[in-house]
Amino acid sequence: MGDERETGRAGAEAALPTEYRYGFRDPEKYVFKAAKGLSREVVEAISAFKKEPEWMREFRLKALETFERLPMPTWGPDLSAIDFADYHYYVRPTDRAGPAQKRRDINGAKAFLTRGALATHSSA
Repeated sequence: MGDERETGRAGAEAALPTEYRYGFRDPEKYVFKAAKGLSREVVEAISAFKKEPEWMREFRLKALETFERLPMPTWGPDLSAIDFADYHYYVRPTDRAGPAQKRRDINGAKAFLTRGALATHSSA
């Protein structure tokens, strides 16, 4: 089975063009782009940019420590080719929230408050 998976991946990678042939590209426009990779500094920079409270920053740093401590899963697909240091984990494209983002924020806040109220009510 492992050979089939490797053959499938090799075939898929071979089918991908190495260069986009049509030449159309949008220039990158962003107000914040974290450095590549995951590190304490990157997590702190993202948290500072987002103006997160201290408890959230500490939560994210603890999650990073857990991520670094745990081994890669041995079940499922082979993840060894992933270079986690080659990704930007946070890019903020614009300072303005569009209507859809505002709706998501409002709905998320309503859901959070409802769940919090239910949790408080049920524990009383």
